Amino acid sequence: MRSLATLSLLLGLSLCAPEGGYPLGRKEYYISMPIDHFTNGGAQSATFQMRYFVDAQYWDPQSGPILFYAGNEGKLENFYDNSGFLTKNLSRELKGLIVFGEHRYFGKSLPFDPSTAYNTSNNTYLTVDQVMMDYNLLLKSIRYQYSALDKPCIVFGGSYGGMLAAWLRMKYPQTFQGALASSAPILYFKGAPTAPENAFNDIISEAFGNRSLACNKTIKAGFQMIENIRNDTKRQGDWAALSTAFNTCRPLQTYSDIDNLYLHLMNGYSYMAMTNYPYPTSFLTPMPAWPVNVACEYFAGFPVPTEGEVLATDEDRLVGGLTPDEQKTFTAMLKAVNVYFNNNSSTPNCTNFDDTDATGDLDGFGWNVLACNQLAMPCANGPNSMFTEGAFDYDAFTQFCEATYKMTPRYEWVWRYLGGNDIQRDFKAISNIIFSNGELDPWRAGGLNDEILGNDKINILFIGKAAHHLDLREPNDEFDPQEVKDARTQELAIIKGWIKEYTSQ
Repeated sequence: MRSLATLSLLLGLSLCAPEGGYPLGRKEYYISMPIDHFTNGGAQSATFQMRYFVDAQYWDPQSGPILFYAGNEGKLENFYDNSGFLTKNLSRELKGLIVFGEHRYFGKSLPFDPSTAYNTSNNTYLTVDQVMMDYNLLLKSIRYQYSALDKPCIVFGGSYGGMLAAWLRMKYPQTFQGALASSAPILYFKGAPTAPENAFNDIISEAFGNRSLACNKTIKAGFQMIENIRNDTKRQGDWAALSTAFNTCRPLQTYSDIDNLYLHLMNGYSYMAMTNYPYPTSFLTPMPAWPVNVACEYFAGFPVPTEGEVLATDEDRLVGGLTPDEQKTFTAMLKAVNVYFNNNSSTPNCTNFDDTDATGDLDGFGWNVLACNQLAMPCANGPNSMFTEGAFDYDAFTQFCEATYKMTPRYEWVWRYLGGNDIQRDFKAISNIIFSNGELDPWRAGGLNDEILGNDKINILFIGKAAHHLDLREPNDEFDPQEVKDARTQELAIIKGWIKEYTSQ
């Protein structure tokens, strides 16, 4: 067996070994990681300090597997604190060693100074293939560091982290012996035959419509009102009233400002649908149980509008103001979207429409770099959407990426590098992956939902009444739907089978 020092030299890594034995509870460590793994095989690359967590509270060094979480677009604490099924249940049941890896360019794992990390000269190293190699090398070092060379490693992730989990198992099966990919939209890319571009927003609209048709239709009418005010040159004097109605942090002064307000509100409703959990949470922002239901209560008593019914006319509009329908609709829209943006505040905050990503505790800016390079996911609005109908504008997105990040999106990179455009052919030989998708989750539109013919090594779980990666959250016996409890039971049994198969070889 090679010594830890020898392994460090071979991999070009600098390890921070735990002091005083194995850590009980979550402990923070750093590993020196090459910024560029692929130029000259990573030789002579500058390095950065990549952060990771280890929790050995329930680990049995004799028999316990490694349970690794592939961190995604945010600080590592956020994923650790919202993955209780892994950290509190599976780790105890399987006697596993918990390891969480932080994604480069997020949290504290910055390859460059924070002020320059996303400069165009530096952001080229924020790629899927670079971070996958980070995680591959981290796990190799963990195995030596904890004398676990013969222990299987199961990788977990939710959303983009779920995509990484699946891809890590596909790309590095020698390192990762199985993967639970929860809410992983690995098929939501240009030209996907199984993922229509309007499907994501259709599922969001369905969530609000199932609660209340008036809720869905009034929000849609409200967005059309905003566009009408923006596009009618005779109504530029009403922009101040629109600013007041939505309590914006600064006045709406340009067409771009109104576009940003639209995106800010749209994303607020979208994330509310994604995290429509059955109990209060604070994953992105603090929200109550079933936030979509709470939001729709603000439209109680509203009639279901028909197309054109609530549109403004010169006759019923006050000079320099809004119509009564507009004012009433905007007031309800603001209260509803603040279930996401401002649920815990007794004093309403202003609407920061410059925050178009509206990602809360996640890092929308860093995600945009990934999207502008390898992971552009085209979300359009079809006729059933509660947002204004429109196709995804590839030309406009490309221009945005080139102007902002000096990047031209590689819309079909995933198909070429990792496969999935033809699932029956591309995934015929892969094994030991659970793809779980929730009924309420908009991202199920891009998940792997179909069985692969002739391949019983891939497990497809459709979880009723579940929002975005609810199965990874800490089990809640009182509020979790039975379908979620059953899915976790299946996941545990499948993972146990992988571990038994590996250790018996």
